Amino acid sequence: KPFDTILSVDGHVAQPMDLDAVMNLIRGKVGTPVKLLVARKGEPDKTYVVVREQIHVPSVSYRMIGKDVGYIQLYDFGDSSEQEVTDALNAVFKEGAKAIVFDLRNNGGGLLDAAVQVSSKFIADGPIVSTINRAGQVETEDAYQDAVPPHPLVVLVNQYTASASEITAGAIQDARVGVLLGTRTYGKGVVQTIYDLPGSSAVKVTTARYVTPNGRDINKRGIDPNIAVPMDPKIVGLDAKDVQLKAALEYLHKQIALSAKNQ
Repeated sequence: KPFDTILSVDGHVAQPMDLDAVMNLIRGKVGTPVKLLVARKGEPDKTYVVVREQIHVPSVSYRMIGKDVGYIQLYDFGDSSEQEVTDALNAVFKEGAKAIVFDLRNNGGGLLDAAVQVSSKFIADGPIVSTINRAGQVETEDAYQDAVPPHPLVVLVNQYTASASEITAGAIQDARVGVLLGTRTYGKGVVQTIYDLPGSSAVKVTTARYVTPNGRDINKRGIDPNIAVPMDPKIVGLDAKDVQLKAALEYLHKQIALSAKNQ
């Protein structure tokens, strides 16, 4: 249920871990069980045994806001995210969108490959992210060269925009194909691997770190938005109170008007 807290996964204490690490523990072979110790307000802690199954949860929602702006929200970066973002972009452009709000608020990340793929929808060419392993070896992921035509773009970010979300946000900001609006991001710029140990314990090892195309190391620093607009993250999705979305729309309408004037 909303606001439940996962305390442990198969005996591994979840509290020190980030979202990606907990999700990696929950994932596993289809048909196998996983034990979740859950805290729920007003109730004693309870253990749930969940059998893993292959499920598909859409990672994208989209709609038009007015006649000119397409709004696309990405909840996480998974295997299907690139296709879902592509479908959303095609849909809003078909409905006449002249600008895009891309909402990465409260997106805790996901797959590195998905971040590169999604970033490539907005960035025509050049680097998206570089990873640096413990030996100092650098591996750079470049854009796939399948970007949509350039349009005014605002990426909404907040303190829960993390990991793969920061890869995409940082790449868009460095490439100057859009502006970030909201609050400073979470600041998770490392690749971590979990190794199981005897006795229902595990160790999490940082195996690499990543930097943005301009070489920014955002781990524990986060990414500052181009336009700072503070807001309670719980308001995300409540359009009437969403001052960040309102500010994004105001910015984009000005960009649309300026573009029309220059034509």
